[in-house]
Amino acid sequence: MKRVTLMQRLEIKVMHKVIEIKDSESLIKILRSYDTGWSFRGQSSADWTLRPTLERMLDSVNWTPELAEKCENYSLLKFSSKAHHYVDRADLPSTKLGWLSLMQHHGIPTRLLDFTESPFIALFFALGQIDDTDRRCAIWALNYRELNKSSIEYFKNNTTTFEYNYSSAQMNQDSVYDNILDSGPHDILWVTEPKISNLRMERQKGTFLLSCNIQKRILDLTPMLPLGSIHKIIIRMSFANEIYEMLKGMGINHSILYGDLDGLAKDIKDELIYQKQKCNGLLKVNIE
Repeated sequence: MKRVTLMQRLEIKVMHKVIEIKDSESLIKILRSYDTGWSFRGQSSADWTLRPTLERMLDSVNWTPELAEKCENYSLLKFSSKAHHYVDRADLPSTKLGWLSLMQHHGIPTRLLDFTESPFIALFFALGQIDDTDRRCAIWALNYRELNKSSIEYFKNNTTTFEYNYSSAQMNQDSVYDNILDSGPHDILWVTEPKISNLRMERQKGTFLLSCNIQKRILDLTPMLPLGSIHKIIIRMSFANEIYEMLKGMGINHSILYGDLDGLAKDIKDELIYQKQKCNGLLKVNIE
């Protein structure tokens, strides 16, 4: 009997539409078909599922609900109590959502899963280093408008204290998270970002998908999503160079998305990988 891996069991739980892309023309058409109510996540392997860094870390030591909650509380307490030694207090968050976002930005595993409002920025992150043309990458598309409306309906049906509609919840995302979503546990998913975000998040048009129950994985709750609200776009890397050139022409690169020397260095590395002939020519000219 064939053994089913943990990742395959988690994948089974996700009720999503799969779209296979085989050429750049079809890819552009699909990405441009989404309206502003969608968010996107690019992943360099089509085999990966939707797992935040906290889940991925704990899966290596046998994830449990209790361990997930304990790790988040520990990281939040440690980081928030010591961050003022390195950053002016006036620049530090005043909300839990803000702290989780800042922790995510600096590499602490959290329950937050990065998404972006731009399908083409998601494509850039899905592209990765395309030196393996047999590999497939993926873009997850999530209808966050329908997701959040569905979650608001959950609150209205199960509590008497939720006074927000969709628009007012969008305008008060920190207080909605801190005072309601995090008061649970609530078995829902939510897409949000803090009112005050860092520059990198602004450059990447970032937002977050999260479970409002720290003891439940994102994939445990995806079956509750509105029908048709999540798509998985699978892209073959056989036309990776076309994608790279297109994104380069759109001004989407590491330098723009990161805004620092690390981003510049990654762009130069990409040139060496994707434009070997051009780089060889430049090197020959310099040597001569």
